[in-house]
Amino acid sequence: MSERLSILLVDDDHDIVRALGIRLKAAGYDITAAYDGLTGLAAAQTNQPNAIILDIRMPGMDGLTVLARLREQDCTRRIPVLILTANVVEAVRSKAMGLGAYCFLKKPCDPSDLLNAIQGAMSQTDQNTSGDAPITLGKLQMQPQKTILLADDNQDFLLPLRRRFQDLGIRVICARDGLDVLMLVTTEAPDLIILDIGMPSADGLKICEKLSQNVSTSAIPVIILTGRSDEETRQRCKALGARYIHKNLMYWNDLKTVVCDYLNVEAVPADQRNLRREVFQQVPAEPSVPKILVIDDDPHITQALMIRLNALGFDVIRAPDAMGGTYLAWTESPDLIITDQNMPGMSGENLMVILKSDEETKKIPVIVITGQTVNGS
Repeated sequence: MSERLSILLVDDDHDIVRALGIRLKAAGYDITAAYDGLTGLAAAQTNQPNAIILDIRMPGMDGLTVLARLREQDCTRRIPVLILTANVVEAVRSKAMGLGAYCFLKKPCDPSDLLNAIQGAMSQTDQNTSGDAPITLGKLQMQPQKTILLADDNQDFLLPLRRRFQDLGIRVICARDGLDVLMLVTTEAPDLIILDIGMPSADGLKICEKLSQNVSTSAIPVIILTGRSDEETRQRCKALGARYIHKNLMYWNDLKTVVCDYLNVEAVPADQRNLRREVFQQVPAEPSVPKILVIDDDPHITQALMIRLNALGFDVIRAPDAMGGTYLAWTESPDLIITDQNMPGMSGENLMVILKSDEETKKIPVIVITGQTVNGS
């Protein structure tokens, strides 16, 4: 007799958990329930269910935080998570899908749609370990999610880049030093590896050399993404069979093109991404709070602006310099950017040139503020 598959229900509404439990048990699943996020996270770690159905709004720890924690841990990162919630704000759906949710369902959900989603999620988990056959989810056919192993010891660079790849529907595993890469490449079987050169324990070029000498990893394509631009580094990358990309402020378009070509995924615009979340339930998104990005190296000015803008009902995020502002513009998609003109490293004027040359940020309006007096003609 085959072992029954298990599902963890995480929802603070006891009536919904009871009703779902009855239907899912009738369909042949074993059910475990948790009524808050923290308990759900512990249950996932302990019970290792085949799938998790997760609410968003819960006391203590919300569903998005639970999902992020699940994806950070080796023992739970491969468990498919289905979001079932009454919160249909577009920003919430986008964040859930970016964190690796399998799909996003609106309460109340038709039972047949939920069962189809569960079966699709479990099928995808099986397929991810056995090849690249397409997965049928309702009437939509999708390829199994591609995986990138991304290695960089700079957290401020690593996390925004991870989110940009997740927005393209790519699964991302992060490593912060060379030894992590050697361990993760054997356990996660990535489709592509992106390495920085300057990392603790072993630099990216040495790791690339070790990977090329191992029969089980030599066929995995490697991209060296580095701030080094000297000819010796370029030639070493070429000799090792790795693709070299210079880590400058304009690197993303080149990197995205190369990655999408290697993985055979479409570099779709933001408003067409994460089509999985639309498969089961077409719902109008509630209007979200306008988001403003403030970029200024003066914390007093930044704080004063945030207080005034928050009082007017805006969602405000901030960056202390142009580099951080560029990353936030890419990853947070603000509705407006307010930037200082005179900042260390790069001026507001040069920042505008970069933003207006990028397809994903060129339409964001920018206000430049400065203490300088400008003489008009």
